Amino acid sequence: MAGPTAAFWQEHFEKGRLPWDRGSASPQLKAWIEEGTLQAGQRVLVPGCGRGWEVVALAALGAEVTAVGIAPGALVAGAALLEKEGLSAT
Repeated sequence: MAGPTAAFWQEHFEKGRLPWDRGSASPQLKAWIEEGTLQAGQRVLVPGCGRGWEVVALAALGAEVTAVGIAPGALVAGAALLEKEGLSAT
């Protein structure tokens, strides 16, 4: 059985139906950053990056971040968030 398509996720981003988006990086990611598990210079892949909160947190740490998303709306939102914060990721 196939999962949701790119069009399915794109529609969620276009209509702002993002109930999973907490408006910040996940608490577990924040904990890993605070405890030093994740550090500047590490290479990190963020699959299913959503609006990019984890990408921004990792880029702010100084990690080399690659974000992957199926919906163009997610990637646009993530790029805008990175730009707003003056950060970069792939």
